[in-house]
Amino acid sequence: MYEGYRHHEEWRYVLCGIGKAQDAIRARFDERFLRRESDGIALDVAFWKYERGNEVNWVGGPNEGRTKLRGGGRDWIPDSHSTHGMPYQMSCGGSPNFVLGSNCEPNIYQ
Repeated sequence: MYEGYRHHEEWRYVLCGIGKAQDAIRARFDERFLRRESDGIALDVAFWKYERGNEVNWVGGPNEGRTKLRGGGRDWIPDSHSTHGMPYQMSCGGSPNFVLGSNCEPNIYQ
């Protein structure tokens, strides 16, 4: 949504948004973390509040251990049904009932 990082306490973060394909980022799974390829920061449920309407953003700590915190809003469990290496949905490690996903075939966007 903007250039550079914002900061909150020890964390650096980038807000997520939906936009044009040329502005898209690339991410990969690293253990249970979905991480941006450009800098390794991880997809994170904002403030680990598992409630409707909350945001997910890209967050990184001051070191690898803090970026890869387990058991909260930063680690994700991909479902067993995937296409082209991407899951249809992911449940949050900190709250398995909190799910990011899609109910449509991903290829419709190509």
